Amino acid sequence: LLRPLLLQSQGDQSLQILHQSLHDFLTSRARLVDDWRVFAINEREHHQNLALVCINVINAELITAMPGTGYTGKIRGIPKISKHAISEHLNYACRFWMDHLKEALEPSKEMVDALCYLLEKKFALWLEMSACVWHSVEIESLVKWIDVSVFTTYLLR
Repeated sequence: LLRPLLLQSQGDQSLQILHQSLHDFLTSRARLVDDWRVFAINEREHHQNLALVCINVINAELITAMPGTGYTGKIRGIPKISKHAISEHLNYACRFWMDHLKEALEPSKEMVDALCYLLEKKFALWLEMSACVWHSVEIESLVKWIDVSVFTTYLLR
């Protein structure tokens, strides 16, 4: 039924939405009709789940021995590596975890704990790899998100 609106796997994408109307249907209109609710997607919940999965992948798989990490203070400049030098799922997690995170307005304790681990143990590695693969890293939105979502939710209670 939805086949005309979707494009199957090509390259590194597993599914591509061909028309904005599918997004609108899944995120808003599907909730309005009982028979369609099975298709409804809660975007905030979906982003929060993806953020947690991405952070967990980074925490588990990003290590010093990987290409694009461990060079700070050892060599001059930033080495260039291909985004294909790391696994597809780690590449996605490193690239998009903050995009998903900023949509999670009320983070769970599990997410806050995972984020704390990332910031304490993996953040420097992530910055190094990001600089090698994507060239620029914008962390201002992360700082704002932590201030609004974590501090107000957990520390001011």
